[in-house]
Amino acid sequence: MRAQGSGAVVMMSSAGGQLSFAGFSAYSATKFALEGYAEALADEVAPFGIRVLVVEPGAFRTGLFGPGAAYFSTETPAYAETAGATRRMVENSDGTQPGDPAKAAAAIRAALEADRTPLRLPLGGAAVDAVLGYLDEIRADVIDWEKSPGRTLSIDSGSRADRHRRHSDTGPRPDAAIANSLVSRAPACPGLIGTSNIPVMKMGEGVEWSLHCCVTLAWTEEQWPVSIARLAAWFDLPVEYLKKRLQALVRAGILTSAPGVRGGFGLARPPEKITLLEVVTAIEGGTDPFRCTEIRQRGHSGRTATTDFTHPCGIAMAMRRAELAWRRELAAQTIADLAAAAPAGSAERTRREIANART
Repeated sequence: MRAQGSGAVVMMSSAGGQLSFAGFSAYSATKFALEGYAEALADEVAPFGIRVLVVEPGAFRTGLFGPGAAYFSTETPAYAETAGATRRMVENSDGTQPGDPAKAAAAIRAALEADRTPLRLPLGGAAVDAVLGYLDEIRADVIDWEKSPGRTLSIDSGSRADRHRRHSDTGPRPDAAIANSLVSRAPACPGLIGTSNIPVMKMGEGVEWSLHCCVTLAWTEEQWPVSIARLAAWFDLPVEYLKKRLQALVRAGILTSAPGVRGGFGLARPPEKITLLEVVTAIEGGTDPFRCTEIRQRGHSGRTATTDFTHPCGIAMAMRRAELAWRRELAAQTIADLAAAAPAGSAERTRREIANART
């Protein structure tokens, strides 16, 4: 390929090469290693016209979970509620995965034939949502920590602005365009917030999942607890990814959980005592959507100003007012409000179908 000045290397990774969860530590370790190798290889062979494509499929109907394909070690009771849940998922998922291998092959070929092949290609709706949600979580964690007093991460020399310019000079990563296009692909859910007169704030899919689950649990309080498997199936969501979101709600005191085979989730408080803002904060964290870094005090602007900086930045103040309006709107509505605004018959249908599914 070097001699001919073109070619492509396709590596089969997984959504588990970007994130992992209980029960998949060894599997993800191999995929994480593959992705690190591929990322470095892409830089090494790019000058020769060779492209590298890392495919990150979600759950596809392959033989991965087929009889005899997966090796199961002796189960340890202490991990029954963590790795044990994954073990049961693997045992019962063969042939039921949503992904179509033929469509995956077509998507891989399309990526290779494109003018610009992305470095990473997540395949399947659940994989795309999981990867983007995970990247959002990493960003939120870093920003939250860096904003805390005495916890700065900027311990090297040079200003943050200088470092940003150095990184920007290299141009976007090969996968930046596909990631940006996937962020906005999901359609809106009309009526969820109940108003269009507030600023649009970007939130991950975990907020949508969590709010719908909270409404469902409000309708099924008498059936407590509702299993994670039933909730995931009700909305066709990946069990482990949904569980992570609901566990965040448990930590925030919004949901309660019961362990064991017959365990599950329920509301920790009456639905009229749970605001939308609490759910959003539990899932997204307390990160401000706009962060003022006072660039007005940098460069030529900062050197030539005199008393311009004695007052707060007008842009920061405008964004803060917009954020407060957004938060007030979320704080003014509860899970009970969402449940009451649902179409007639939704509550009864949900109670009936979930009760039938549990028998």
